This record gives sequence, C-alpha cells and structure tokens, in this order.
Amino acid sequence: MADAQTSNLEPRTFVTDSTPPQESDRFSKYRPDLIPYRFERTAWAAELQDRFADLGPGESTDVEVAVAGRVLLHRSFGKLAFATIRDNTGRIQLLAEASSLDAVTMSAFADLDLGDWV
Repeated sequence: MADAQTSNLEPRTFVTDSTPPQESDRFSKYRPDLIPYRFERTAWAAELQDRFADLGPGESTDVEVAVAGRVLLHRSFGKLAFATIRDNTGRIQLLAEASSLDAVTMSAFADLDLGDWV
C-alpha cells in the first residue's frame, strides 16, 4: 500500500532523494547532471514490449524514450555495453554503443553496477 506522500506523485515520475553520497560521487566525475533529483519517465518496460512486439531481430526505430529502473544485469565489451533493468512492470534491455554516444556517457554506462537505479 502506498503511503500518502508517494500516492500523490504522477505515475510516470521517478523521484529519489536517498542516493548515498558515495554513489553520487561515483558518477559526478562524468557529469554532475547524470544524477537527477527528479526524472520524467516517458515509458514503462511492459508498455515498450507491447508497443514493439512486432519488431524483428536486427530491426530498430527512431523512437526515443526515457525509462527508469534497477540494474539487474550488466555486461560491457569496450565499445558495446548492455544492461537489463527492471521497473514496476517488467524488464527491458538497454544497449549502449560507443558509435552513437559521447565518450563520457559511454564511460558512465560502462561503470554501472548491479543494483544501481538508472
């Protein structure tokens, strides 16, 4: 059951004020704005799975979304990195490619740990 303080939040809003200082320091070396106090989510994992169920292997779209969740799996292979995150509705896999991200963002993605909130 949600308490009165969190039940008034919009369902697509992720709010955190409990990031331990050492976690904040770990990512502030990349960019201070990588640790927002408030994050506006535009999609949930289950919603994306339904929306793109017909997308075949190797196919992509130009659709950009903002998701949030907890890192369950993380693999980094230099210029390619994967993370599986879980939100309240399910899991989704993230892909980071050095060819489409700046070096700072790619390094931050590669530095994720299991259990991190992203």
